[in-house]
Amino acid sequence: MDFSISTRNSNFVIIKISNSCNKKPKYIDGTLVSSKSTSGMHGIGTRSIKRVVEKYNGNLEMKFDSNTNTFTSTIGINSNTQNYERI
Repeated sequence: MDFSISTRNSNFVIIKISNSCNKKPKYIDGTLVSSKSTSGMHGIGTRSIKRVVEKYNGNLEMKFDSNTNTFTSTIGINSNTQNYERI
């Protein structure tokens, strides 16, 4: 797994997470779904991340590279957003 945090133009925070996977992720109606046998108990984290990113008017991009079998999630959030909460 690779994980990085960077800034762009001193206004945007970019979080990038890459992880290897052995098969292409499955989507239903544009939503990423778990491929685990107990799928009803998984996938909550992805939905939570999407909800937070939308709350702060950010971008979430998820893509799979079939050449390297790597799934990458990239989150971009404007750090100057008025609703920004520091943790």
